[in-house]
Amino acid sequence: MDKWYVYQNEQTLGPYTRDELRKMAKKKNISKKDLVSQEGSNEWVRANSVKKVFKSPLRRILSFLVLLILLGVVLFAGVTFVNSRDSKNVIIAKGVSQLRDAVQPSENKTLEITDSNSSVKGLKLEVLQGSYEGKTDFEIITSEIDEHKFGPSFQPITPIISIKNGGEYAKEVMTLTIPIALPEGYFASAFYYDRKTGKLEGIPTYELEKNKIVIKTLHFSDLVVSIIDINEVSGDVIIDTNFLPGVDDWQFTNYGSSIATGGHCAGQAISAMYYYLEKRLVLGERALYGRYDNNDRGYGTIDFPWDDSWGYRLASSVQKDINWQTNTFKIMKELGGIENNLTMMSFAHAMLLTGEPQFVGLSKTYESGGHAIIAYKLDKNGLYVADPNFPGEERLIPYSGGVLGPYYSAENAEQIESGEAKAYDIVAYLAKTSMIPWSQVGARFTELDKKSVGNDLFKNYTIEVREIDEKGRESWVPLVDNFETSTEKTARVTIQTANGVVHLEDKLHIRMTPQATDLAIQLVEGTDIVKGAYADSSEPFIIDLVEGVKEIGLLAVQEIGEDFFYVDMQRYNIINNEVDITGAYEGMFVVEEAGPAVEFLINRLVKFFANILNTEADRVESGSLGNALDFIEFTEVPFQMTISNYDKKSGDCDIRIYVIEEDGTEFVVDTTGEFSKNQLKFKFVHYDGSKMDMLGAFNGNTFAGKFNVTAWGIVKNALIGSWSVSK
Repeated sequence: MDKWYVYQNEQTLGPYTRDELRKMAKKKNISKKDLVSQEGSNEWVRANSVKKVFKSPLRRILSFLVLLILLGVVLFAGVTFVNSRDSKNVIIAKGVSQLRDAVQPSENKTLEITDSNSSVKGLKLEVLQGSYEGKTDFEIITSEIDEHKFGPSFQPITPIISIKNGGEYAKEVMTLTIPIALPEGYFASAFYYDRKTGKLEGIPTYELEKNKIVIKTLHFSDLVVSIIDINEVSGDVIIDTNFLPGVDDWQFTNYGSSIATGGHCAGQAISAMYYYLEKRLVLGERALYGRYDNNDRGYGTIDFPWDDSWGYRLASSVQKDINWQTNTFKIMKELGGIENNLTMMSFAHAMLLTGEPQFVGLSKTYESGGHAIIAYKLDKNGLYVADPNFPGEERLIPYSGGVLGPYYSAENAEQIESGEAKAYDIVAYLAKTSMIPWSQVGARFTELDKKSVGNDLFKNYTIEVREIDEKGRESWVPLVDNFETSTEKTARVTIQTANGVVHLEDKLHIRMTPQATDLAIQLVEGTDIVKGAYADSSEPFIIDLVEGVKEIGLLAVQEIGEDFFYVDMQRYNIINNEVDITGAYEGMFVVEEAGPAVEFLINRLVKFFANILNTEADRVESGSLGNALDFIEFTEVPFQMTISNYDKKSGDCDIRIYVIEEDGTEFVVDTTGEFSKNQLKFKFVHYDGSKMDMLGAFNGNTFAGKFNVTAWGIVKNALIGSWSVSK
């Protein structure tokens, strides 16, 4: 039988079965440094050499997946099984057409329902001249609500009102007056209702009387009016959406860019809201703050915004998509005229019913321009907000004596730094999809994933390196990450100076193409911007190299008027001559994303329970995956790595991983790796079929990169994280 003796405190204990050893290890009654001997053997070995006794760090990570299975069972208490074509959160009767009419671009027109038998008799839609470029057909349909699943806070007093006009956003603000019967002591708001997702979205109340509610918007879909006891949205109420600055906002500061010269506050706010609602809560992805820092290069530069080009260009692109300076600013100015107490109750009603952060537009009386921020919490002191000019900071718009504000900020951070901050006294609440189609924001995140965000808007360019071959022929080749050169190759490149011909040994001569007088590149080393040169300058832009690997950053800016504005920044590893990667390293790895694991497990549990319940279940209600992750805390795991027997020709090497356990012992894995094009690739496999694939880039004395875990040989990309080690 497989039994073992344990030597502890100068005593021999046992024998124990392997299962008993495993239980002792779990209770920490035996450590990995303790000596054990198999029954019938005279050899004593460390306990951590006995298979299946101690849980390896990889196993420890994978055990998280088991917890998710258990969590999945708990989660189903709050999961609604729904049809993929219609959420069924609101069950409605067959729609009734109330009005059909057309609006010409050259006319102001009011569409009004006058039928005395209509449940919305007196509904009026005012469309201004120039709202649409061509003739636009409108149809208004009402559908009575039979039942809903939004709980007691949702008290609809109108049918679902569907205003169909092709879905196009208007260029002028439209006014909709809806007849209601408002009970004494109640407040009312209109809400967009999305039949596909089953979600509600608050619409700010512009005017509220006992017999009508008035809203302003640039587009329509399905909407409904709901009431609530006024005591639930005023006074000493505290409403928190769980959005947090420093967790759910972007980490970079709003300085604007070449396509958003005044700042991209609205784009930064809207995109942060999108990530929080659609990626973190629905898909279980990790929080946004720092998520794309330094373009996910493997090490953070949290206080240096320029190398966050993926996120930075996305925020500017969404700002451009919103058309902030024209259409959106028009509706913001209109909604800024609402009484402050009405605005506060609109915020409260929307936060309470949807559980979502809300978009805030700011402006100053008698001045042009404005600013955009996110409201995520509300109490008697005011609105708690996340401001793109102050990333990671909790800030407050004060509310006292019925007055909301003022709030001190600016259109962009540069204005604040130059002493041009403003006291914004107009605080407007805007529905997020009243400014931009939600799917359009999602499309920008798809571009980010493809590393092509903003390519349709920003000025495109290429960085090139001058090379001369053995026969003296000159060429310009694209600079790419992990660019390889040598002392011999660089020495062939020459430039003419006042002192004669100079060979650029261990230097690179670079340029930006196409050559344009308004574009410039600046050299960045670490987080220091060290020098710049115009792309069409007759002076060469020279970069000094080092033996081995040197990382550089190139910041691209565009001259507009008298100022330079951000275009892009990319980092490049330049490999000069052969690289020796052998040696001892130490560092950390940390799990960053578990969404695929959560989604895999829960989707299968959904289908399992759906089969039992004979229910269609093509998706899980929003928020379920994110709620699962709230139970998990990811921590950094320290480890050491040695690389030996490196064959520079083939790139093959031997790797030993030491993972430091909590009790100070080490878990040892021996594996092989391949170093090619400045990337080290290796993996280690657990006996249950799980494996961890590691990929990292070399930068001098540091490796940094990503890992992903395939759990049990089944769930690909179950866990994803980053790792970095230094010599």
